[in-house]
Amino acid sequence: MASSATDLVVEGRAALAAGDVAGARAAYARAAAVAETGDVLDGLAEVTYREVDFAAAGALYGRAFAAYEREGRPLDAARVARTLAYQYALHGDDVLMTGWVERARSLVPDDEAHVERLWVELFDALGDPDLASRERRLRSLTLADTRDRNLDCDARALLGKLCVDTGRLAEGMSLLDETLTAVAAGEVDEFVVVEGALCLMLGACEATQDVDRAERWTAVGERLTHERGLGSLGPLCRGYWGGVLIAAGRYAEAERALSDTIRGLEHGYAYARDSAQVRLAGLRLRQGEPEAAAELLRGVEEHPDAAYVQATLLLDRGETGRAAERVDRALATTSGVGAARLLALRVDLRLGDGDLEDAAAAAQRLDEMAAADRTNPVLGAIAALARGRVCLATGSADAAGCLRDALAGFARARMPWELAGTRLALARALAHDAPDVAVAEATLAREGFLLLDARREADAAAALLRELGAPVGPGERLGGELTAREREVLDLLGRGLTNPEIADRLVISRKTVEHHVSRVLAKLGLRNRAEAAARAVRESGG
Repeated sequence: MASSATDLVVEGRAALAAGDVAGARAAYARAAAVAETGDVLDGLAEVTYREVDFAAAGALYGRAFAAYEREGRPLDAARVARTLAYQYALHGDDVLMTGWVERARSLVPDDEAHVERLWVELFDALGDPDLASRERRLRSLTLADTRDRNLDCDARALLGKLCVDTGRLAEGMSLLDETLTAVAAGEVDEFVVVEGALCLMLGACEATQDVDRAERWTAVGERLTHERGLGSLGPLCRGYWGGVLIAAGRYAEAERALSDTIRGLEHGYAYARDSAQVRLAGLRLRQGEPEAAAELLRGVEEHPDAAYVQATLLLDRGETGRAAERVDRALATTSGVGAARLLALRVDLRLGDGDLEDAAAAAQRLDEMAAADRTNPVLGAIAALARGRVCLATGSADAAGCLRDALAGFARARMPWELAGTRLALARALAHDAPDVAVAEATLAREGFLLLDARREADAAAALLRELGAPVGPGERLGGELTAREREVLDLLGRGLTNPEIADRLVISRKTVEHHVSRVLAKLGLRNRAEAAARAVRESGG
């Protein structure tokens, strides 16, 4: 006997709970052939979302909303509306998010204690521009006796991220850890809440450069994704993850995550797309591609996260006055690790100008920030490095000790770029009094930079080794050696991609692609793209 639509909906829900997305699609598709009810369309929408087809899922949820209204089920319609609001928030369209919140509001009872009314209050709290008021509203939701674990966990995660953003790292991370522990234990069944909690944790970890915590929870997230068939993280969350990967020195993965984010947000959420573009510009800078970094910043120079990269580019060009102005302007609106990095750059700027007094004052501010939040080793490491640079410039005997403190902090935070840079600074500090130790540190610095394919910095370490009379081992830039970026370009030439296609794939300009192709041809002694493509195919074994 043929199953009823109701029976098939039950079957589909059970399959989703078990993470069997394919089984759920089959059940809901059979149910849709019988009757396209709100429950059927709702289930199909969730299946489609988990299959990472966000546009199609949104259309199906819209149809489910209309079906529930026709069926006289306003609370189910309100639930679908706020689910859509959450999805649009995660995937970058704040206008549609607001619209669906209002549709949910129009359908829920006036009873302030009703769970769907409290969900609307959660969205209202998120939009509250007064941070103190927002915090009070989120705290009240965590105390509400709704017996809705999804709402409770969502409010706790949002409160945790707010605490991190306002400088209360220990409390914020504790709330986020608590929330994700509940998610991992299976206490949360709304998949948008699961995705939101992971996204908020990654955002907090990127802001604090907490690589270890991010990697631990991402591993849990990957397990949950596999077990529950949740699909991949949305583009906003992948952007946060890209920032963490940069700090961890996992540049190829970071580039993929950030490129996916930029493409995924091409038609929505400009702020998040611009944030990913700024992160990618910072990565290009570390990869020794200042021109590509400058191109990525074009049009987003005033983004709050752009100041560090922009000022560094200006400093590299010798425009110290403009660089200092950009740093000072950004410091007025930046806090946490972001402010610490800007202050450290100010130290370098002032040391370059010979203004030792101002450099020392900036280093002192960093010491005060680190003392106020001893839970974050990154702040302490940044402060110690800046203090060491000032001591080195003034000839103080404390320079090596400060730099060793910075080494310990960056090692604990697992930040290889900063670790290698600190080793190079320590080598310079020890060059006169302990040349053997300086050689060892410079060698380690060079090896660290080479692992990151940071050729410019590796060359600086090699230059110091030569000054110290030490042999420079393998890995120096040779005339025919390709950089990591040039190897990528060669590989894509081998796949038959055109310059515009390579530019799109690598998220760089066509002009930059032309430059890389010319360098590849020159280094390998090739005459044209066809020879380069043939070389790439031979090297890949194709």
